[in-house]
Amino acid sequence: MIVQVVSHQEHFKVPTLRPDARGFVVGERALVRLSILPQLARFFAALSQEQNLDGLIATLRILRVRNPIGGVDLVLDVPVHNAYLIDRLAQIARLLKGEVYTGAWPHFVHYRDRQGPLGYDAQRLEVAREQEVLLYTHSGTMRFAVAGEMNFASVVLELSLMRNDAPSSAHAVLSVPMGLRQAVQRFLWRRRVPAKVAQIVALPKDQFSRPEQRVLFEVAQMPERLNGLFGAMPGVEIYQQLTAQIFVQRGWRHPFTLENCSAVFLRERLYFFSGSRDRVDVVDGAPVFVDIAHLEAQVFHLPMEPVAHGLMGGADARAIVGQKAATFRGEAIGDAVHYQVEMQERPSTGEQVTAVLLREVRELTWLKRLVFSLPSAAFADYLAAYTSEGVLVVAERGVEWIPFGLGLYQAYPQVFMPVGTYLAPPVPFAHLQAQLRLNESFVYALLSPQEGLAFSRADLQPLSRYLVAEIPMHRVEVRSPDHLALAASAGGSSRAEVRLHAQPVSRFALWSENILAEPLLEGAKALGVDES
Repeated sequence: MIVQVVSHQEHFKVPTLRPDARGFVVGERALVRLSILPQLARFFAALSQEQNLDGLIATLRILRVRNPIGGVDLVLDVPVHNAYLIDRLAQIARLLKGEVYTGAWPHFVHYRDRQGPLGYDAQRLEVAREQEVLLYTHSGTMRFAVAGEMNFASVVLELSLMRNDAPSSAHAVLSVPMGLRQAVQRFLWRRRVPAKVAQIVALPKDQFSRPEQRVLFEVAQMPERLNGLFGAMPGVEIYQQLTAQIFVQRGWRHPFTLENCSAVFLRERLYFFSGSRDRVDVVDGAPVFVDIAHLEAQVFHLPMEPVAHGLMGGADARAIVGQKAATFRGEAIGDAVHYQVEMQERPSTGEQVTAVLLREVRELTWLKRLVFSLPSAAFADYLAAYTSEGVLVVAERGVEWIPFGLGLYQAYPQVFMPVGTYLAPPVPFAHLQAQLRLNESFVYALLSPQEGLAFSRADLQPLSRYLVAEIPMHRVEVRSPDHLALAASAGGSSRAEVRLHAQPVSRFALWSENILAEPLLEGAKALGVDES
């Protein structure tokens, strides 16, 4: 039997009982008695949501006790220092039909309630047997024999996960079987999803199971469209990281707030809670993540010989022959993955057209007329290279006045690609420069996987120099009217004869219709004046 404690009471029968600053009687430990394991799980679920349990886990004990009629109950043994903690434990336990006691082993008395607001004490103490605990209640003394002890860590690791529809963060970790590693890695790289990869070995759960090798992909910003794709892929699991050691499968949640139970998990191990497989994979040692962009093994074979600088004549003016077929293949380097680098098309995303390639005769005619019609300031910063493979017009600020030809954008510092195309998977410029042996004295145009052109920077001259003929300036003697009249009276012509001489027209003379023809004969005059 128990009796109520009165105010300012100093002596108690139950060991370690004492009043705190508010006058509530507490002992050095508290016992929470629950009937079944689901009650215990719900108790810790509620408690872990409100406070961090790392300070309690070290001294916390979960006991299985047997009552006189053979039933088994669960008793939670918690050390306490004040009544605030016991009050919170009592509130949660009573909601779950549990009971709370305080005292010291093996004597515990019922904790305070509405009938005894200051607490209770035992009328007299009984003798306890070995491995026995005595609980003093209103109806009498209950004896429980300790049958065993449960580890709190095992409770955390053995509980099944619950479905959770709450939105997850964009950060995700993919757990992929070793056989799907290359397919998933290529998929992420081709779609320009930044990710890191690491290989892990899960510890066997017993002596008959073998270590399981898997691959982890850490994606800082997982696109929403990929969650459903990877979630439906057999063998692939998406995890969200709660702490440095805890990962829970996306779409599931643990009954406990695992962030407040971090003392259970060892720092040198990783724990992956899988809801679909209903198991926990423990990984020994922190994996070393490597950016997938560093696992590059591409070797490109794309001919980039410089195009010949000069005029195209005859039948070659319209029949422009491309280069040999380009070969993009992967080579394994250490742990690198083979990649097939391709040039793919996509809708334009607003790339600025900074170069135009003209390869047809009519386009060159249009260019001539366009430059002649517009003010000279419109093409002041335009550069052009007139070669055997066509004319490359470059403008760093953007080509705005040429609406025809093949539009190019600057994909890399000295590499141009057609608008609406890109390399998949993306290739860093340093790697592309090393594999294609790019020369700084050239600019390159990757037109297709089968054709690449190299233009010398020395051939890039202002556009006006290619479109205006070079007219020599001859010195003309100026005579006065008297001299002209004197010459006429002497029987000469009535007017002075002034002859204009010009060299053969240059490549893009504005008055030449056949701009791709061979140079005019030596005696041609730019203004149509007969040399004779």
